[in-house]
Formats: sequence, structure tokens, C-alpha cells
Amino acid sequence: MRKIFTQEQLDKKKKIKQGVVGIVLIGLMLVSTLAYAFFNTGDGGSGGVGEKVKYNGFEFVRAENGYWEFSSDGSTFFTYYNPKETESVNVTSYLSLEEIYNKPLYFIVSNPTATNEILQTIGRYSSRYQSVCLEKNGVKIGECNADNPIKTCSDNIIIFKEANETNVYRDGNCLFIDAIYSDQTIIADRIIFKTLGIQN
Repeated sequence: MRKIFTQEQLDKKKKIKQGVVGIVLIGLMLVSTLAYAFFNTGDGGSGGVGEKVKYNGFEFVRAENGYWEFSSDGSTFFTYYNPKETESVNVTSYLSLEEIYNKPLYFIVSNPTATNEILQTIGRYSSRYQSVCLEKNGVKIGECNADNPIKTCSDNIIIFKEANETNVYRDGNCLFIDAIYSDQTIIADRIIFKTLGIQN
């Protein structure tokens, strides 16, 4: 037979439960704050602001925004990955600075983050950049409209395409980056490091 409780007893039990839950939540907040302070010291510890990686004569420092900051030829750059993290990425094709310098750089976006990585780094060497549509062998790639004019591989174009297999290759002045969405940013950073002469 079920025991019958008075309203006063039920209120007392409810207050005890709320007190226990409150103590547990405060404990969790304290533990997480201490863990954050311990593991994210900002003094070069693993993953913290100020963490440094030296690579091939370049120094990469973890900035407050979480990106890696480095300098090359008097300019400051930011990338999501550092070169040590991109070493295993197989990229043999890229656009050199000589090919990009003071010329328009066009792109077809699959991954905005990966595209922005390239445009904010090596894109600054181009005269301008713009989203386009590519016509290749009678097939149009990308969104073709008034804002995205049709170009060919005689122009410098970087094309990000989602694909199950990673394949980075050139066709004329077109650089195709075929990869799953989540890999496109690390591939973009590997291309940046090759273009800037940080990696071979």
C-alpha cells in the first residue's frame, strides 16, 4: 500500500531534491572552471592562447580567436591549421604566387570556411577576387547568374567540390579541390603553406 504524504512533507522533499540538484550544478561549474583554468593557461600550454609551433623558419602562434597567426614577407596571416597538422595531407597541385600576383582570382564555393582561408591569405596577392561559374567541356560548374559570370580554365579559378575521395588537381589555371566537406579547410591550409613556400 502506498504511503500518503501531506503537502508539507511533499514540499520538504521537493526542497531537498532542489537543494541536491543545486549543489551538484554548483560543483560541476566549479570543476569545469578549474579544468578550463588548468588546461587553457594561455602560456603556451596545449591548445591555449599563445601556444607556439616553429616550422621551417616560421613561427605560428595560437591567437585569441583560435586561429594560428604567422608572418611572411612582412604580412600577417591566420590559418585554422598549422603546418605540422597539414603534413599528412597529400597535395601536389596549387597556384603559385607568380600566377596569382596582381591578377583576378576566381572561386567556386562548396565550403565557405575553406574558401575564406584562401581568400584571406593568398587572395590578398591577387588584384581582386570573385565568385564565378566555370564552363568546362560544355558543362557548367557552380551557380551561373548575373553575380557569378562564366569563366574558363584560362582564368585563375579555385573550385571546391564535395566528393567522397580527395583529389587536388589542375586543369590549365583551374585548381580543383575535390574532398569531403570536413577535409576542405585542412586541404586549403596545405595549399596556402605550399603557395607561400612554407611547405614543399
